[in-house]
Amino acid sequence: MSWYKISFSDAQVRDGDVRRLTVRMSAAVTALGDPQTDALLLDAKGAAGQPNQLFFSPEAARLAPGLIAEYGAVPCPKPWPDEVSLLVGRIPGYSRFKGVVPPRQAARRMSR
Repeated sequence: MSWYKISFSDAQVRDGDVRRLTVRMSAAVTALGDPQTDALLLDAKGAAGQPNQLFFSPEAARLAPGLIAEYGAVPCPKPWPDEVSLLVGRIPGYSRFKGVVPPRQAARRMSR
């Protein structure tokens, strides 16, 4: 299975779409006992006027195929670790990568 991404407009972010997806993904991960390799990653390089992108790891895509379909996620290459921040779940050894934002801190940023 491959990586997937979902692109959100600035309006969708303002309307809470990213936050709602994050909450649903967090619930799915928690329901499985907090697996160690499921991850939803947020593109940290988004700029005004550019799509805000969320990336699903292959494990996260297997965990939440309904969300992949509902939000129109498309297959994509694996993002570079220094281009994304961890939003939901864990990836072993991920904290060594540049630009990592702890999941709770990332969720707080998304709710602002």
